[in-house]
Amino acid sequence: MFSTHERASATLLLLIVLSAGARNRAMSRQGVDPAALPEGEGKTILVRACTDCHDLGTVVAKRLTPKQWSDVTKDMIVRGVQAKDAEIATLIEYLTINVGHVNVNRATEAELRTYGGFAAAEAAAIVPARAKGQTFDTLDDLKALPAIDAKSLDDRKDRIAFKDR
Repeated sequence: MFSTHERASATLLLLIVLSAGARNRAMSRQGVDPAALPEGEGKTILVRACTDCHDLGTVVAKRLTPKQWSDVTKDMIVRGVQAKDAEIATLIEYLTINVGHVNVNRATEAELRTYGGFAAAEAAAIVPARAKGQTFDTLDDLKALPAIDAKSLDDRKDRIAFKDR
């Protein structure tokens, strides 16, 4: 039989081990080191406004378009996030540039350049092709345009979408 002191020590040790495991699981789920995100006002707002309810991994895993980020932030404001209009605009821009994507079948030339990393000549080739009825369903469809740099397109494929997600 264990003494009261031995039981208390074993219980305390078990609680310490369980809490350390829970902390490690939470850090693993987060999956994003805030220091790895680009510095700037947007990051400061992201950490302040979003991490009370979400871990950064949940936020940055979404890869949304500017409109989708706007819709998400509007929903979060309804749910109680405290941020000024200018902060929200900065946050949407930061998220879209750093962890967003652009729908090449809907985006303007400016959005293609800013959010998709397309060069001016590439964006200028995509929009008129769409105006003539062309749609893009794959990276290969985009690569068929003479102005597209196939290598750089492959490097940023995670920022490109062909449909709204």
